[in-house]
Amino acid sequence: MRVKALAYLAVHARDLDAWEEFATAVLGLAPDRSGARLKLRLDERSYRLDIRAAGNDALAWIGWEVATPEDLAECRAALEEAGVAVERGTAAEIADREVIDLLRFVDPDGLQHELCLGASVAPAPVAFSRPGVGFVTGDLGLGHVALGVTDLTAAVDFFCGALGFHITDVMPGAFSFLRCNTRHHSAALMQWERPELHHILLQALDLEQVGRSLDEAAKRDLVTKTLGRHAIDDLVSFYVRTPSGWDMEIGFGGIRIDREWAMRRVGRPFSSWGHRPVAAG
Repeated sequence: MRVKALAYLAVHARDLDAWEEFATAVLGLAPDRSGARLKLRLDERSYRLDIRAAGNDALAWIGWEVATPEDLAECRAALEEAGVAVERGTAAEIADREVIDLLRFVDPDGLQHELCLGASVAPAPVAFSRPGVGFVTGDLGLGHVALGVTDLTAAVDFFCGALGFHITDVMPGAFSFLRCNTRHHSAALMQWERPELHHILLQALDLEQVGRSLDEAAKRDLVTKTLGRHAIDDLVSFYVRTPSGWDMEIGFGGIRIDREWAMRRVGRPFSSWGHRPVAAG
């Protein structure tokens, strides 16, 4: 595999104050705000979520991590062979992302992606706003990102061909779940009317943490799907509406994928129980 993990996610947001309160109260994080930028740490990394003040709420870029300079060069060659224009990050962008090297490109739907080498480790341990908070990251990366795409076949070909992902599960013509490490999926692609960020997953270390976040989200009428268990990856989770309008999934558990995994055709329902939609208040 060329891509190792989901390294970071950056979004544009109209309301950094709301994001700061959401991150602190619902997620249990200790946001690092500097001017028009809000960085959210989950682990030893300098940041995992990068919220930038803007006049709109939208996905800015998705950062994928590679392990070595050779992997970065291999990705560039594969992307260019597929006809994708690749740009090296400027010195200012490399410093801004806090990495050693950076490539930028867009996918078939025009969503911006980055490949980074050498993501920064913070000098101080990560702090949280309440006790008992922690996330499953490390070699598995930030979590997973779910994207709406207008041509599912083209998107899967792009991720698997140019970036080296593998298909874990698929609902033909509707969904594909792609992995780049032993997490069930780091990218979930869904056939959609327009390209957009649907949700990201933060995977908690224990169910207690999920419950505390669920309580805080419910107090604020932010829950969009009730607590439930996904049948495809055994993850117990709920969904919450972020201040930018897209969803965040907060979950615990989930299966790991080994080299012997055989791709599966799956159907609905994706969940064995729960995950009932909650009407907006």
